[in-house]
Amino acid sequence: MPRWLLFTFVALMLVGPSAPAAAASFEEDQRQCNGVTSTDLDTRLAACSRQISSGRWRGNDLAVSYHERGIAYASKADWDHAIADQSEAIKLNPSLAAAYLSRASAFSRKGDNDLALADSNDAVRIAPKNAANYAFRGYVLNNRGDYDRAIADLSEAIRLDPKVAQVYGNRSFALNAKGEYDRAIGDANEAIRLDPKSAFSYSNRGNAYLAKKDYDRAIADYTEAQRLDPKSALYVANRASTFERKGDHDHALADYGEAIRLAPKSAAYYNNRGNVYFAKADYDSAIADYSQALTLAKSAVYYGNRGNAFYRKTDYDRAIADFNEAIRVDPKSARAYDLRATAFIGKRDYDRAIADASEAIRIDPNFRDAYLRRAAAANSKGNYARAIADAGEAIRIDPNYRDAYVRRAGSANFKGDYDRAIADWSDVIRLDPKAPAHYTSRGFSYILKGDYDRAIRDLDEAIRFDAKWTNAYVNRGYAFLQKGDYDRAIQDLDEAIRLAPKIVAGFRNRGEAYRQKGDLDRAMADLSQSIQLDPNNTPAFVFRGLIFERKGERENAIADFKRALSLPAERFLTNGAWAHATARERLAALAPAEGTIAPPRDTVASAEGLGRRVALVIGNSAYLGVANLPNPTKDASAVADALKGAGFAGVWVVTDATREGMVRALREFQDEADKADWAVLYFAGHGLEVAGVNYLVPTDARLKVDRDVQDEALALNRVLDAIDGAKKVKIVILDACRENPFAQQMRRMSASRGVSRGLARIDPEGRTMVVYAAKDGEVADDGNGDHSPFTAALIRRLQQPGIEINRLFGLVTGDVMLATGKRQRPYIYGSIPLIEGEPDYFFKVE
Repeated sequence: MPRWLLFTFVALMLVGPSAPAAAASFEEDQRQCNGVTSTDLDTRLAACSRQISSGRWRGNDLAVSYHERGIAYASKADWDHAIADQSEAIKLNPSLAAAYLSRASAFSRKGDNDLALADSNDAVRIAPKNAANYAFRGYVLNNRGDYDRAIADLSEAIRLDPKVAQVYGNRSFALNAKGEYDRAIGDANEAIRLDPKSAFSYSNRGNAYLAKKDYDRAIADYTEAQRLDPKSALYVANRASTFERKGDHDHALADYGEAIRLAPKSAAYYNNRGNVYFAKADYDSAIADYSQALTLAKSAVYYGNRGNAFYRKTDYDRAIADFNEAIRVDPKSARAYDLRATAFIGKRDYDRAIADASEAIRIDPNFRDAYLRRAAAANSKGNYARAIADAGEAIRIDPNYRDAYVRRAGSANFKGDYDRAIADWSDVIRLDPKAPAHYTSRGFSYILKGDYDRAIRDLDEAIRFDAKWTNAYVNRGYAFLQKGDYDRAIQDLDEAIRLAPKIVAGFRNRGEAYRQKGDLDRAMADLSQSIQLDPNNTPAFVFRGLIFERKGERENAIADFKRALSLPAERFLTNGAWAHATARERLAALAPAEGTIAPPRDTVASAEGLGRRVALVIGNSAYLGVANLPNPTKDASAVADALKGAGFAGVWVVTDATREGMVRALREFQDEADKADWAVLYFAGHGLEVAGVNYLVPTDARLKVDRDVQDEALALNRVLDAIDGAKKVKIVILDACRENPFAQQMRRMSASRGVSRGLARIDPEGRTMVVYAAKDGEVADDGNGDHSPFTAALIRRLQQPGIEINRLFGLVTGDVMLATGKRQRPYIYGSIPLIEGEPDYFFKVE
């Protein structure tokens, strides 16, 4: 706030000497002291001092002399002498309101607003009808941030004297601070009418227009303020800030340069110019300005800003050094901890990032950015639930925080909660309805959900807003690809590549569209280009491997499938899991000795008297249409090891199998079962019952409509057929009774086609046993450890020798009920009957 002194008001309150001067020289001193015949401050000070030391004044006359000399000292900015003289005047005449007011002004200029307010109160008490007293107290209250009381005092001053421009100016300032911008503009207009040369009033009005985002009017007012007061750095700096808000960085830089010329020791102006360079991504210039600001003032804000510029240059170590300094300067700076968390994220040190963000939250529990930072770190660690929760806290603090909805939507996508992601993208669009990126992102979530028509509608909207929005063409092309409309897919991907000739996903998806059309040469060219642009392009290797396989180039196909399995799948939300599953399947078919699902042939001798025993073990975790399950692939591996340890001759292991992969595995296993005495099939993953029929769910199932289940899932009866040829013992073990997300999202096309929780009861025939992890109609727990409760019990019992198989599964049932507090009860359907003359059957012999 500009500092102004109400000496015009003070002069009106002065009381002249009560007796005439005895000599002409003394009278001249009196006139000079009062500023009547001389405006030279030193002359005035000397005249007042002669009067005070003459011994001729007493009482009020002497008080007035001290008061006048105090005014002269204040005019020279000698606040301590000014205060001393006004204090002496008050001592001589405690009712001299002008002395209280002048001393209040000096205290205010020294930054002591408490003492200034006390003196202003005394001035109002002594002279309650003097406008100047209310005006100055209003000014002091403004300085203290007490805007309601300031407005009340300034309003009273205006009532007593409605023709003082500065009072309207100060009330305009208070109204601006309260966010009452229209009233502030009204007061500024009146101040300008009363004093057209008041730069302060133009600046106040400019402040109100800036707050209303009426940048052109704000610039015009700041320009006029600068014209009226060309030596003031404040007005040109305000104009620079307005240009910055308007996005006119070049004019902002020019104005900040002028402000620095006028006030070369202002750290704030260097910092602000640094902010403009930062916005222009000219980080080196920003760092230079922040460094200059730091030479003038060691501020946590300036260290934070410079550190942020280093962060943008990916110089994380120097960024962290600056953030460390910011914290040293201000250990309670939540922003500094938050910024350091950002740098730790850049260094992929997510635990330290979470610690810093947590400290920022401890310092300021309502710091929305810190919650968002902690969410980003948690998301990078794969802890999507925590990321979603922290983003939710940021939204609770600020329901219009767009970036928090964006973060939560992204984490929900990774978690497989596509409805949550879509809802969040809808909020982002509500907050920012004309940004094509948001429609593109919501469209992508619809793609992940398998709702390609809605995805296409959103992507159409993105393109309507920006016909050059590349990602919209890429995603719409992918949606058309999934719908089987390959020509329209290629058309969109052509446009994406035209707009961005190095877009990886454009070449990858167009290559797949050509592959689906049978144009293998074009497909090969596009996929190879995609791989060249991104050598870690997991799905592209699988697509190209399928082309090599189709062309009969077995070794090239194997190389591509192996390369795909060596790369991460997580970052490819649409088809990463599919890519790994397909690569495993094709490797198994092309190179059984090297593939992950190839069975060892007679690697363990059969236990004496039990005959030839074979098993097929399937674990499906990486589902494309719903959230992943953490345990099935680990469960399958452990069960397979237990069966091998029990002496099974052949154990086939299949993980993350598509429907095609499961069918192929059953066909191959059926041939082995027909030659065996025992056939055991274990499945961990999702299962469901529709219209009384039990199904095992492959990883590529979408199951959007209930009638799709026959085409996309595998009926349990097909599994029973695969083991039916075994001569003595046939066992199916299903850890597939989990709470099923497919049932929740599946549209019902027929009222008679019910979908139930868990699996339905089954009555197997012959020497067949079917074991459910939970009783029909109930659901099983996936567990919090490495294995589900059911599979953990099964593995433990399989490793114990000498337990007859009917008793073994009875023991497993008891173990699970104990582990889950009787919430989960496995159930056995069918049995292996004990027949006189035949030996008992054991998984593992003594």
